[in-house]
Amino acid sequence: MSERTTIALLGYGKMGKEVERLTESQQCEIGAIYDPSLEGKHAELGALQAASFDVFIDFSTPNSAVKNIELAASLGKNIAVGTTGWYDKLPDVERIVRESGIGCIYAQNFSVGIFLFKQLVAHAAKLFNAHDQYDVTLHEVHHRKKLDAPSGTAHTLADTIVGNIDRKSSYQYGIPEEGEPKEETLYVSSQRTGSVPGTHSVVFDSIVDSIELTHTARSRGGLALGALLAAKWIQGKQGLYTIEDMLNG
Repeated sequence: MSERTTIALLGYGKMGKEVERLTESQQCEIGAIYDPSLEGKHAELGALQAASFDVFIDFSTPNSAVKNIELAASLGKNIAVGTTGWYDKLPDVERIVRESGIGCIYAQNFSVGIFLFKQLVAHAAKLFNAHDQYDVTLHEVHHRKKLDAPSGTAHTLADTIVGNIDRKSSYQYGIPEEGEPKEETLYVSSQRTGSVPGTHSVVFDSIVDSIELTHTARSRGGLALGALLAAKWIQGKQGLYTIEDMLNG
């Protein structure tokens, strides 16, 4: 039997609970939970510091993610970060990881399906690069409680499209309030409604037809399973990694 991995959860919202639910199926167990928004022992930093565990998984908030990476560094523990919305602080995280010697893997989306979807979008964008009669747009839908928009996954997909279609030089969230949209700009839109786990659609549209690629998450399970896989993968490593490093390696 393979050795079990003991996880410390940072953040105990819907994603944290989903990770907890799936630990047993992935030969993992929960050794600690830390979420300052809770009451009782799960809100006590001292209880976390005294706990025995192998690696952190972070599904907290954009404002907490970098602090949690600093916490992992102070304890000499590696960390898998599934929280998005903090990437403007990436240079700080690179420094923290380098100076502490820990390993950190982060992803806009830990779902293996989304990783494969990104590859499909990249291939499609290369095909449509030669057919300028098609415009392209990107739309994402998530539950009402998601804190960042557009999603981290949408940012990644937008970078992928712009990187493979020469006539798109940049992307923009939302359309201009005045004036005609620019042909060289990829426009990204969002919707927040109900309890949707996550849907991302890329549409290639022309006068005569429309071609749509869509990834629809049926639950948060794909994210949680990917995060557990990442937590096991990052053990024993030093440096900063992405899901591409894990799945392409």
